[in-house]
Amino acid sequence: QTDSGAGQTGQADGTYKTYAVQAGKFSSETGAKTLAKQLTEKGYSAVSLSKDDGYTYVIAGLAAEKDISQKLGQSLIDNDFEAWGGKELSLSIDQDMTDSFKETSELSAKAIIGSEVPKSSVEKIEKSLSKTDAGKTEQKEAILQALKELEDPSAESGWKAQQLLLGLIK
Repeated sequence: QTDSGAGQTGQADGTYKTYAVQAGKFSSETGAKTLAKQLTEKGYSAVSLSKDDGYTYVIAGLAAEKDISQKLGQSLIDNDFEAWGGKELSLSIDQDMTDSFKETSELSAKAIIGSEVPKSSVEKIEKSLSKTDAGKTEQKEAILQALKELEDPSAESGWKAQQLLLGLIK
């Protein structure tokens, strides 16, 4: 197991494990940024992420379930991009945002692959977010914006929601 969070002590609070779609692995940050730009210009989501192993990865989607992340990856493959779903990824998300982040990433992934995204699920997350003490944090704002995209679910809105969530990855 690589990237199991070695050397990331002190981040136990808010460390969140999820599944990601990896669209590339580069030794240069420039290559990663170029691919991320190509993906977003075509309406997909992507962010470049430098890791301790000296590589910069392009992450193109998130899902709490491995099989859904693999389906997300397949939708990129079907559109002439290389992608590997089901990659484990650890993120730093505020403790009180973890559930909302997880559920929103799952709903946006479902929108992309054409599964049902019930309005009640979107509203439930919005309601629980309004109760968090986080005030107006960057994470809370991004999740709320992603949920707005999902009020009218489609593959396009799902990718936009994913992009908002990927923007929180550091």
